[in-house]
Amino acid sequence: MSTPIAEAPADFGTRVDLVHAMVRRAEAGGVSTPTCVPWVWLTRSGPATVDDLDLTVLAPTMHAFAEADQPLSYVVITRRGWHDPRSGLQRTWVRVRTAPSDPATALTPHR
Repeated sequence: MSTPIAEAPADFGTRVDLVHAMVRRAEAGGVSTPTCVPWVWLTRSGPATVDDLDLTVLAPTMHAFAEADQPLSYVVITRRGWHDPRSGLQRTWVRVRTAPSDPATALTPHR
């Protein structure tokens, strides 16, 4: 399940309820088992460093998972990497693209 951040509620309690509903749905659908727990990830633009938005999403997520007695795996994914704002663990990558040999074909779609 996903919820666009622009549509996410502004108050903490409602955000907790939203995440908790997603956790319950994962449990009911058999996605969450003792050996397989759902991950929560936030995708956003910008660098793969801690941002205010990461923490705004993390706080109610931690609360909801604690209420559901579930372990939380939470990462933030950006165009250039991912990070876990709780542990500081992160990975970055570079997207490798081959340059066209003929500039005239640069705008031709690949099939």
